[in-house]
Order: sequence, then C-alpha cells, then structure tokens
Amino acid sequence: MTLEPFVDPLPLTRTLQPKERFKCFTYYEVTMKEFLHNFHSNLPNTRVWGYEGEIPGPTIEVTQGECVHIKWINDLPDRHLLPIDHTIHGSGEDMPNVRTVVHLHGAEVEPESDGHPEA
Repeated sequence: MTLEPFVDPLPLTRTLQPKERFKCFTYYEVTMKEFLHNFHSNLPNTRVWGYEGEIPGPTIEVTQGECVHIKWINDLPDRHLLPIDHTIHGSGEDMPNVRTVVHLHGAEVEPESDGHPEA
C-alpha cells in the first residue's frame, strides 16, 4: 500500500489547563489511557496508548521559573496490546506486563524524575 503524504492537516496538540494554581506551584494531572487514533485518512483507526487521549500528548505551557507538579495517572489496561518478549532485560515474568516511564521534552527535571531504562 502506498499512502499519499500531506493529505491530512498537521495535528496540533492542545494546551493542557492546570487543575489548580497555588502560590508556590501549578498543579496538573495527566492520564495515560488507551484510545483509537487515526494516523492517515486512508488508514483505519489504530488502538494506541497515549496521554489525555492524544498523540503525542498535550502541551503544558509554563512561565520561566514557574514550579509545576504533575500527577501522572495510569489508566492503561492490565494486558499489553502487543506481545511481550520476556527474554529482554527488564521484562521478566516477575514484572507487570503494563508499566510506564514518563519522559518530558523541554522541561528542567531532576534525573531521578525523568524516565530512564531502569525505571
């Protein structure tokens, strides 16, 4: 199958609004969940996992120096949507089939709070 490129408008992510603003920080909640997404108008919808029902997920806009706290909510199913190779490092039978590690782009985040392979 050959897909004609650039037939669909570029999808833009929405800006996530905070749940609360406190004196010292701004508070957000982001839910990880399964949903259907259309990658091209000539393809059927595809079951995916993403943030707030979007791919790649919403944008969080902050002012320089603003402190932000985010609660990541895992609402993914218990069963993985793809087969799992349990021989790969970190994916043994003793590990949950569905687990997540969040990694942010464009944020100043402490290394222990910014996803890494061993998390």
